Amino acid sequence: MAMNPTARRWARRAGAAAAATALFVGVVGFAHTPNGRFLLGYLPGAGACPVGVASPAQVDRARAVGLARVRGQERATARPALGFTLDVTARDDVSTWASRHGVTCSAASAMTLACRDVPATALPGAIHAADEVQLTFDSRGRLVGAEAMRRGLDSQQAIALVDARIEDARKASGGTVQRTGATDGAHLVGGAARRAEGELRFVDYRVVITAMNQGGARPVVRERYQAIAPEADGSGS
Repeated sequence: MAMNPTARRWARRAGAAAAATALFVGVVGFAHTPNGRFLLGYLPGAGACPVGVASPAQVDRARAVGLARVRGQERATARPALGFTLDVTARDDVSTWASRHGVTCSAASAMTLACRDVPATALPGAIHAADEVQLTFDSRGRLVGAEAMRRGLDSQQAIALVDARIEDARKASGGTVQRTGATDGAHLVGGAARRAEGELRFVDYRVVITAMNQGGARPVVRERYQAIAPEADGSGS
């Protein structure tokens, strides 16, 4: 028996929803394999990727264990993060910053604030506004992670931003930059999933600046600043 027009519309919508769900599940599954792990940073909510409901203390511990795998050998001389200081800046400090710069922030989770359309003047050293800034706090309410995302830059601007921001971080914290991927804009946009990345690793601090080709004409540029908890490096201090 033929379906009436309303039934056909609902069937099409159900089919589209099922396809979208299957695609998302597939992408998430691939992102948790060795070859697809780089995608975790680009999936909504993948920064924590919790299984079930965890307490703030459990989230602290999970973060410490996860970051212990990417720590370096020396301590950073400073740990700046988008104008803030990791393990020092508190939620109230962020509220003051947001009010001063006219930035709107909302809770992305119990421990993360998402701030949209952040002007360059609110981000020391920046020359481009950020589409989004995410700020993550630990169970004490201290800043332990900061990320900025930009989607509107062309490939040359993206490469220049990676170079400038990782050099700013190096000057502030010391260490040696690890560079991987593309070194020019033409190569970056020459194929999907190509990226240019600069990274600094310390015992107590990690910085990763990445420009990623996600298949469009303009790469996505992401700055990440992460505090590594003392217990993660075995020092206990």
